[in-house]
Amino acid sequence: MKIAKIVLSYIILALAVISTNGCDNEKNTALPYVSKNTNYLGLKDSNGNVIKGIKPPQKIVSLTLRSDEILLDLAEPENIRALSKWADDPLISNVVEKAKNVSRRAVINEEAIIELEPDLVVLSQSQPYDLVHRLRNMGILVYVCPLAKTVQDTKDMILDLGILLRREDEARKILADMNFVINDIQKKADQISESERVTVYRFSVSGGNGGKNSYYDDICRLAGVINTAGKMHFRGTQLMPKEQVVQMNPDVIFLPTWDYSGKIDLEEYKKEIINDPALQTVKAIQTESLYVIPDKHMLSSSQYMVECIKDIYEACYER
Repeated sequence: MKIAKIVLSYIILALAVISTNGCDNEKNTALPYVSKNTNYLGLKDSNGNVIKGIKPPQKIVSLTLRSDEILLDLAEPENIRALSKWADDPLISNVVEKAKNVSRRAVINEEAIIELEPDLVVLSQSQPYDLVHRLRNMGILVYVCPLAKTVQDTKDMILDLGILLRREDEARKILADMNFVINDIQKKADQISESERVTVYRFSVSGGNGGKNSYYDDICRLAGVINTAGKMHFRGTQLMPKEQVVQMNPDVIFLPTWDYSGKIDLEEYKKEIINDPALQTVKAIQTESLYVIPDKHMLSSSQYMVECIKDIYEACYER
């Protein structure tokens, strides 16, 4: 598969970049978080001490789409100095219209961030540790969002940010809206016996398939479906062997709508999956049960992830 080879090359390149960055960090023993422990998560100072009782920030800089989406529902637009560039991408962002109320876009660069004169920077655990350290050493408040492994992780972070920003009522309103959608779907899913539950598999150009104990695995559980990747044996973001997909024989396959690199022809990628000789015995291929769920829902780890739960349930049980 030509597209598969292209995808694999991007994954190998990405892993090489990650590996190189890791080596650089290990050589720089002056950085306090090179061990990648969790002491730096949340709002801490450069020594890892928790910071409490701050004044409500009025010049917030968000460096991730996840925090963009949460902050635009928590804070007033005039209190957000800048958002990430991803806020404007309709294929991945759920806040394109709301983002228009914030004019600036942040760059993950120390000098560019300082120029914005933030009183709070919100970034992700996946972003550079040395950037966190340098900003905190300069006295800039930095909140590091922990990576979400469950939907509850996202709920906890929304409430934590709400308390930090003195917007707890708004945070609880977001959580109530999330719970309304989740509970509605769960009531319907509870009526489906285990033997009748749809089995699903997600193809992704990023190579990640949402294995056991992943965020996607939790989303599937809440949607009342069985994530076949959760029953497979693989490490990290390696591409799943087609033999395992055939073995698990999913009822439904989900296809991607977004490519980080912007260089992969997604329509061609989908055609190659559908026409792949090795996959012709898979139930989802035979019944043409291949569905597209917007990646702005599928990949969301903000409050908008409830849209993915709803999308999956409707695709599997209400078509």
